[in-house]
Amino acid sequence: MLTVSIQPRGYPVMIVYFSATGNSKHVAHKIAMEIDDWARPIEELKLEKHVEARAGGVFGIVCPTYFCGIPVIMEEFLKKVKMFVGEDCYFFFVSTYGGNSGMSADMVEEILNERGLKLDAKYGVKMPDTWAPIIDLNDKSKIAAINSDADKNILRIAEQIKNREKGNFIKNKKSRFFAKFNYRVYDRMRETKNFIVTDACTGCKLCVKRCPIKVIGMVDDRPSWITDQCVMCLGCYHRCPMNAIQYGSSTKGHGQYIHPNDLDETDKA
Repeated sequence: MLTVSIQPRGYPVMIVYFSATGNSKHVAHKIAMEIDDWARPIEELKLEKHVEARAGGVFGIVCPTYFCGIPVIMEEFLKKVKMFVGEDCYFFFVSTYGGNSGMSADMVEEILNERGLKLDAKYGVKMPDTWAPIIDLNDKSKIAAINSDADKNILRIAEQIKNREKGNFIKNKKSRFFAKFNYRVYDRMRETKNFIVTDACTGCKLCVKRCPIKVIGMVDDRPSWITDQCVMCLGCYHRCPMNAIQYGSSTKGHGQYIHPNDLDETDKA
């Protein structure tokens, strides 16, 4: 069984997250800053030993909603990582979503319950929807407004966490039937045959470096997916400096998105 440590140098609390375009990363780090915590991506945690939240501390999970559920990388992490949650530890989950949070919180809760763990609170933060095959991301003023409202909501959530409020505080949900039906589509959408690489590609290898599960390689100086399925986080699409990676023809002209606080010089190119 995979084991992971979240307690180096005596830190008593932590938030773990998965984020491809920076939305969930922003939420995790902003909450961490407000509650004097620290946050780390699950990809890094897989390199260590076990998850341990001290008695009386705080442990949080933050991840995006994919097709009304959670990304397969977070599902695998929650099922395989060895977790130790101390007595009176405040355990919370935050779902980031574009349209609605679907059954993402329910999925996390069910996995944890099967492992004998219980969430104290579930929260939701509406962020810019990054599913570019459908969503047009060219309206920057609309995106900025969504992020501004999100920051206000994050601060409210941080205050609730400080006060250790318990309950389900997610507003934008869908029926269980609708969510389950929608999540079935996710498996088909994860097929990497949907990706194409245009002649705009310069062979910079940024997509290879950024892929969270390392399923992109280079063939003749162009990216090539080495597995039939991936997480379908679209990080490769959104972060490509030349916008050379497309998801079939459906993303053409739909723009790219990276959270403003997650842009580096390569992403700005």
